[in-house]
Amino acid sequence: MAQYQHQQQTCTLTGKLSRQEVIELWPQQQAILSDQITAIDLSRLDYVDSSGVAFLFHLIEAGNKNGRTVNLINPSKQLQPLIALYNLQSFFS
Repeated sequence: MAQYQHQQQTCTLTGKLSRQEVIELWPQQQAILSDQITAIDLSRLDYVDSSGVAFLFHLIEAGNKNGRTVNLINPSKQLQPLIALYNLQSFFS
């Protein structure tokens, strides 16, 4: 199961981010993106599928709608092939 933890302006996601976890996290997206969050740390994710990638980009879009920039940082080794496959390097800092 995916979990999140806030530390200052960063939200760290841990565990798996697959279709089932996205369904479970969907109602919590406002809590994940509290007003101070400007970065989502992905270094502790063990697994991410295409639903998880879509959820991450949904979070970025939701942050942008609120007038702030939310960056994805520290993609896990498991996520790096998906980043390359979908040519998403520009979204990661």
